[in-house]
Parts: sequence; C-alpha cells; structure tokens
Amino acid sequence: MTLQQEIIERFKSGDKNAFKEIFETFFNPLCAFGNKYINDHNEVEDLVQDVFVSFWERRRNFDHADTIKTFIYTSVRNNCLNHLKHQAVRHKHEDALIYELESDQFFTNQVIEEESFNPHYS
Repeated sequence: MTLQQEIIERFKSGDKNAFKEIFETFFNPLCAFGNKYINDHNEVEDLVQDVFVSFWERRRNFDHADTIKTFIYTSVRNNCLNHLKHQAVRHKHEDALIYELESDQFFTNQVIEEESFNPHYS
C-alpha cells in the first residue's frame, strides 16, 4: 500500500479523485484493523468513514505516505477505543437504571406518587 507522491499532492490540493484512490486503498484494511477492536462491522465502517471525513478536512497537513498512514490508523484506533469507552459508560448507566427500576423502593415510590397525584384515589 504505497502511495505515490503525485497522488498525495493532488489530494492536498483538493482533488477528489486522488482522495477516492486513497480511500479505496485504505478503507478495507482500516475496517479489518478496526474489527480487531470492535466486533461490529457496520459500526467499524462508520468509524472509518468518520476518519476519512477528518482526513479530508485536514488534507493540507499531509506531505508523505507515512504521515497519512500514521494519521488514519491512529485515528481509527482512537475512534474504536472512544466507542468502546462510550459503550462501557452507557452499559454502566443502563445497569444502574435497571437496578433502580427493579428495586422495591422504586416501586413503592411510584405507587405513592401515583396515589398522591391522581385525583381518582382521593
């Protein structure tokens, strides 16, 4: 996967065909790389596409194939790790909510609230 300097220069100047060449060169390998972190192919594809959006926005910063590879692989890794952290936090909050909803105190509070504010029970 060696990028020619000519493609990099065209990409830096905003050539969408050069971007497409880079995208097609790296998309599948980046997805395979991301799947080592996250076992959800669709989610990984979304994360890789996000990396390419950021890559396009920063295109003027890349002069060499090595800096491109470093950026896109590091970005995919970071996106995957951030996704996993977000999932862990979400699961933690879901577990706490389920525990609260299953507790007897929650049930009792809901019954009291319903009886207190429902005019049909007065």
